[in-house]
Amino acid sequence: MESFDFFKKNLFSDSLETESSNLWMMLDLMTLLLIFFIYFYSSKIDSHHVITHGSPQGVTPTVHKYEKQNFNFDKEYFFEDSAFSSVEIELKSLFKEKQSSDYSVEINEQRLVLAISEKISFKSAQAELLPEIQQIMKNISKILIKYRDYKIVVSGHTDDRPINSEKFPSNWELSAARAINVAKNLIQNNVRPERISIEGYSHYQPKVLNISEINRQKNRRVEISLVKTW
Repeated sequence: MESFDFFKKNLFSDSLETESSNLWMMLDLMTLLLIFFIYFYSSKIDSHHVITHGSPQGVTPTVHKYEKQNFNFDKEYFFEDSAFSSVEIELKSLFKEKQSSDYSVEINEQRLVLAISEKISFKSAQAELLPEIQQIMKNISKILIKYRDYKIVVSGHTDDRPINSEKFPSNWELSAARAINVAKNLIQNNVRPERISIEGYSHYQPKVLNISEINRQKNRRVEISLVKTW
């Protein structure tokens, strides 16, 4: 009788141990499968992460794709503005008969800058626009009017030679007066005044070093900037 009880006890004990072992194996397998699917899903998202931005009118968004291991949270994102390329072509066509030193058009991520040399726009140490630039200014205005969603910044720049006349005690006044007169001209040609702001920089933002007459001539300019707004 004792032998039978011993046999029964061992038999059921082995059966329970077997069932317990099988249960743990199934749980281990399910855990591994769960970990696998979580890893697979996360890798599908992160390995080809795409960043886009809502784009204002006239702006084509740049899509940046980053591999997970190379993601840089300090990276600066910007729009590459397709409108600026069109404006650049139109502006350059207005100056096709002028020398390259008389003007320039530059584009960065935020603005397009048209620089007009003093040589074709003002007499030395004066702020009134020359008659020969008037037609070009009208055509510039026509181009700017088409891009009404952009702000316009007009800035005056001089060289480093001091001026001290009754009308312009310093280059500050001269640079600001030139910017004001260009802005007034744009307004007279139907550019909305609320789009325009004015800056006078004197000689403190030169394009090149003021070490020669050629360089000083490059620095004496008015810039008309088309600036994107968000």
